[in-house]
Amino acid sequence: PGVVRIGAGVRAASRGGADRRRAGGGSVGLGRPGGGGGGGLAGFIPVTGFAPGRITDLSGLPVTKYNTGNDVTLEIPVLKLKMPVVGIPVKDDTWDVNWLLNQAGWLEGSAFPGFSGNSVLTSHVTLSYGQAGPFANLHKLKTGEMVFVRAFGNLYIYEVKLVKELDAADPSILQHEDKSWLTLVTCAEYNEEAETYLKRLVVKAALIQAQPERWGSSWP
Repeated sequence: PGVVRIGAGVRAASRGGADRRRAGGGSVGLGRPGGGGGGGLAGFIPVTGFAPGRITDLSGLPVTKYNTGNDVTLEIPVLKLKMPVVGIPVKDDTWDVNWLLNQAGWLEGSAFPGFSGNSVLTSHVTLSYGQAGPFANLHKLKTGEMVFVRAFGNLYIYEVKLVKELDAADPSILQHEDKSWLTLVTCAEYNEEAETYLKRLVVKAALIQAQPERWGSSWP
């Protein structure tokens, strides 16, 4: 496969502008985050997919350190997907998702998974070496199916209410919720000519039950 090189200074457009990010996942411009339970966030969702079928060279980019001490796991039984959740910090009004591999990234500034509000988790549709990422099959989810979050000895069960492709700057992706909602997001519709993803695939799920963890069981 070919190689796409991303320079250290490459970023997406600043807030309010068009998404000019070339091939790759990475930092994106966004509005100033609101608190975890406040007015929510505003702006672009991170570019969570690299160019499919080719290698993206990340060697010129600074490495972002993620928060791996959350002890949180995302599980989607129908997709046979189970993955750790890491915290992606906000820095200079961006989230840098370049270094996500087989993980889901919690966009810090959104509600913590399991808490009241809109918890936003993202993962790659395509990894930097051009192969399918953890969220490659996210589009196969259907309304009524279950998504689980395990955190600190508790199991949070969410029911999918919406699966839809939206514009990257659609405010509904990041909008605050009074109750506990989980938003899963990844990139969609890669455009070869523009070398970027035109849409974001969004899954919104509502918390329907929270209970203590059942130790020794893979699925509820």
